Amino acid sequence: MSKQKQSAEPKEKKSASRIFVADKIEMVETSKLKPFKTNPRNNDAAVDPVGQSFENYGMLVPIVINKKNEILAGETRWKAAVKHKLAKLPCVRAEHLSKWQQQQGFNIADNKVAEIATWNQDMLKDILAKIADESKGYDYTALGMTPAEVELYRTGWNSDAHRIGDIESEDTPAPGKIVILCKQDQEEEIRTQLQSFINDSGLKDVTIK
Repeated sequence: MSKQKQSAEPKEKKSASRIFVADKIEMVETSKLKPFKTNPRNNDAAVDPVGQSFENYGMLVPIVINKKNEILAGETRWKAAVKHKLAKLPCVRAEHLSKWQQQQGFNIADNKVAEIATWNQDMLKDILAKIADESKGYDYTALGMTPAEVELYRTGWNSDAHRIGDIESEDTPAPGKIVILCKQDQEEEIRTQLQSFINDSGLKDVTIK
């Protein structure tokens, strides 16, 4: 038994040692950074909210780049920085991702994994209420939210649920289809926000097409 334990311990340490942990941040001139050519994310609609976040809280999250100064993660922050004329930005250089497949995989994962997380609706509702109480006319774009979205989080679907209840009481079927008109470059963002809200709300049998 003792021999088995001794042989198992080095494997665990070896596995942990394979994980790259960035321990260096370098300041790179904003003009020398450039987008990753095959970044499939449409991020233009998020540039202004990120810029607003910079003004409120500062530029706190580093940009991840490769050897060619291409941005693997943080293109929206870079665009906002260009717009705000920031001369240099904090960057983490992912030199261990030497192959294009690795760089592309990280680029996709960095965006996609964030969509898996959900909100604690009750806690978020209380936080937004406190922000509103302590700061009259607070600009929610600093949170990446529109006023309508904040109102939805704070009040939920109560008004719509009541309306649908009235319709059903009149023996009229509730609408089974909702069409949202938006600009093409905002479609993916709205789709993501709606899906996140549906997941958090526990709604079932709802499909976004």
